[in-house]
Amino acid sequence: METKFRNSAMVLIIATAMVCAGTSFAADILVDAGGSGAHTTITAALAAAGAGDVMKVMGGTYAENNMTIAVGVAIEGGYDAGFTTRGSTTTIDGGGTDRHFNVSAGVTGWSLDGLTLTNGHATAASLTDDRGGSILTSDDGIVGTINDCIFSSNVADDDGGAIYANGAGTSLTVTNTTITGNSATDDGGAVYADGNSSLTFTDTTFTGNSAGDMAAAIVNGSGTTADPCTTIFTNCIFTDNISEDDGVIRVSSSTGTIITLTNCVIANNTVGATGDSILYLRAKQTVQNCTIVGNTAANGGGIISERTAASGTADGFVLWQNNLMANNTTDVVFNWRAPDGVFGGGITVTNNVTFGNTLTPVDPPASSYSNDGQIPPLVTLGEDGNIEGDPKFVSASDYHLADATSAAVDAGATIAGITDDIEGSARPQGGGYDAGAYESAFTGTGGDGDGDGDGDGDGDGGSGSDGVPVAGMPVTGAIGLGLVAAACALGGSMFLRKK
Repeated sequence: METKFRNSAMVLIIATAMVCAGTSFAADILVDAGGSGAHTTITAALAAAGAGDVMKVMGGTYAENNMTIAVGVAIEGGYDAGFTTRGSTTTIDGGGTDRHFNVSAGVTGWSLDGLTLTNGHATAASLTDDRGGSILTSDDGIVGTINDCIFSSNVADDDGGAIYANGAGTSLTVTNTTITGNSATDDGGAVYADGNSSLTFTDTTFTGNSAGDMAAAIVNGSGTTADPCTTIFTNCIFTDNISEDDGVIRVSSSTGTIITLTNCVIANNTVGATGDSILYLRAKQTVQNCTIVGNTAANGGGIISERTAASGTADGFVLWQNNLMANNTTDVVFNWRAPDGVFGGGITVTNNVTFGNTLTPVDPPASSYSNDGQIPPLVTLGEDGNIEGDPKFVSASDYHLADATSAAVDAGATIAGITDDIEGSARPQGGGYDAGAYESAFTGTGGDGDGDGDGDGDGDGGSGSDGVPVAGMPVTGAIGLGLVAAACALGGSMFLRKK
């Protein structure tokens, strides 16, 4: 009994000491415009919040902007009456005059969940920084998460229609989010990542965003080899975005820039008259199991994949594998560049499927495929699992594979780190990995693609057990002019171009 009393007294003494020392405990802060919570505005709740607090915001529309997240607080929307269940919609309307949130330097542990952020406007007329139409994280050491949110109709007079991120050690993780109808007068209609910042997007859709200059969906900035600017997309969709120049996604020229795309769909995006690429990836890059379909680059250029360091170095690494590229309008499918003029080292391109790409050359053929008499290595049909064949989509807007005769069925290489597709279906099914973002349950029948099959290589080699070449060999060595002509004659085939 005496021991129990002594222990209880000790607990009381410690608790009292903590309170006296100013120690705070995380709390729920209730927000309801109708008055049932402690605060009627998000602005007032943020002013009262401490690190670790959870702001529970009742459904409804809150006309607020220029709010500052100064501590690691969680802001959760969609609460119903009583603040115990979440099924409502919480909208923060910026009124078209200011952005919604500024995040202070060094703030970690902050999060947004279940919010719709609309009509934010980063404008020089009211702000000192006209980047980031909805959220600005432009200092070092900012670490936050965004989940189950919608960013719509936000505008930046400079870069980053919805989000602008910059700073050493600054990172943002975005999941289950839709970024739609945002615009930037300059670059990054949806998102702009700069400096040493790192962004990770999972199950996120970018649709209907526009940029007056470069990259409707995202521009990735510069870092260093030791502290890179990294952007990772997994199970993401990019559709119907428009930019005037340089691609749906643009990655800039720093040697410390890394981009990874896995199980992504990039479809029906448009690059305007001054643009020359659907994707402009000037970085260390890994692109696997993506479906790239129906995009248009008005000035040609195709998919530009440019190393920023000498071949064979870590920053010169390029891996394209198990991708499906169909029905794009451009002058080439791939347009490779290398700073040292050497294309053999550091590039691996295997098990990709192309079909129906409309090539509209803007240069004489010789300059489209060679430079100063040097012929870069091509991705040759039937080698390294790279084939030409009809993917047999379910429809013009549904990129699932319709049946077992699809050239993409079982056409991919086994990738240990990819165990499911964009929808969470297990990989592989059937006889092997499918090319593209969607895995099917079909077993390949050989299809009607061009490959190196069991016979003479020009019939049944498209997919499945009859026609998938052994994967994993990198693209190396020089290839003669005769193969250049053959690749051109196929119209939609995949090849590399040095520019």
